[in-house]
Amino acid sequence: NPLPFDVEFHPSLYCGLKCAYCPNFTARGSKYKEQDYGAPFEEIAREVRELKNSGELRARLRGHFRELRAAGGEWVIVSGGMEPVEDGFSIDILEEGRAAGFNTRLVTTGIKLTNPLFLKKFNGSKERLFDFLLTHVDDLQISLDFDNRNEYLRAKGLTITNPQAFDMVMENVRVLTARKAELIRMGYEAADNTKIGKNILEPPDSNNPRLATISLAPLVLKSNYDKFERLADFCFQLGVDRMKVRRLKHETYDLRYELTDDEERLALESLRRAEKK
Repeated sequence: NPLPFDVEFHPSLYCGLKCAYCPNFTARGSKYKEQDYGAPFEEIAREVRELKNSGELRARLRGHFRELRAAGGEWVIVSGGMEPVEDGFSIDILEEGRAAGFNTRLVTTGIKLTNPLFLKKFNGSKERLFDFLLTHVDDLQISLDFDNRNEYLRAKGLTITNPQAFDMVMENVRVLTARKAELIRMGYEAADNTKIGKNILEPPDSNNPRLATISLAPLVLKSNYDKFERLADFCFQLGVDRMKVRRLKHETYDLRYELTDDEERLALESLRRAEKK
């Protein structure tokens, strides 16, 4: 039998943040453009836009997902170089992935969840958008490394350009957790599942979707490695389901920002204390 594997999508190139350790900010997507795709990057991008507009891209995606699922694929993940909710086609990816039987994950900064490209799919309704995310995404990860506005804005380089960013994330998280609690009261189950009904919301029954796990997903940084107890308290106060800590060890990250051995030891101690909360 084939080993399980994930199918990951990076819809665009730049998320709008200015994290110093991230090459997607420092290179502004050049690392994608320099790769050999067999054709000029701009030509491929133009073809993809045309396929999106015609509906052909979604049809092709549907066929590929069926093949990949049969080959052992388990997760469809939408994340990557740019904030995925900047591209309305992310909705199509999540829908088709779930319809093919995949688990689905959306990784987002949480800042622009209600941007016009996403809302357009739901006739401008934030409520319908959030219901879609809660019932079509198994694992909704929101990248948040700090529990306060000042440190968050400073780390993301948004102090001047977008000083409301932290508040926007908080508002979206609070709306999502409140709506999830409301759906649970209506009879939905609070757990991951791979099935989904035909409509965004259906009367609760044995085939009805369970709701997304909502996670805050901080990176371990030099500026927060000793603060995970505080972050765990913050997660509890917000009502999210879990904190999923990610290490800054990846070939594309600037490893000058990687923790020293002593910092790593202190980070582990902080994490162990946070686990007990």
